Amino acid sequence: MSWDVIMIRTKNNNEPPDSISDDMLVPFTQTEIIMKLKKISEYINAGYDFSDPSWQIMTADNWSVEFNIGDGDEAAAIMLCIRGNNEPTELLKEIAIEFGTRLLDGSNGEFIDFTHPTCFDAYKAYRDKIFGGSENTK
Repeated sequence: MSWDVIMIRTKNNNEPPDSISDDMLVPFTQTEIIMKLKKISEYINAGYDFSDPSWQIMTADNWSVEFNIGDGDEAAAIMLCIRGNNEPTELLKEIAIEFGTRLLDGSNGEFIDFTHPTCFDAYKAYRDKIFGGSENTK
C-alpha cells in the first residue's frame, strides 16, 4: 500500500486538475528523469536506484519512493508510490523545483500546496488501521 502522488507538468503549470488535457502536458524524458533524480538524491542524501529506468527507487531512513515511469523515451506523467512513516517533504519540494512540475495528491485529487498539509497523515492512519501498525519503508 502506498500514498500515490503524480508528477504533472503543463505548459502553464497553473490549470486546475480537472481541466488538464493531453495536449497541455509537457512530457518528461528518461534522460531528464535520471539526471534530475540523481541530483536530488545526492542533495537530500537519499539512496537512488535507476538500474530499471521504468521503475526507479529512492530511499531514506523513514520513507521510500518508487517512480513508475514506463518503458518509453518520454512519460506524460510519473506516478510516485510513497511508503514509510515520514512524508518525504524535502524530496517532493525538490522534485517540484527541479522538474518545474506540480504534484497531484492521489488521495484527494488536488495539487499539493506546500503551505498546507497533504493527505499523507490520513493515508498513514488508514494504512496503520488496515495493517495493524506501521509499514516497512523498504
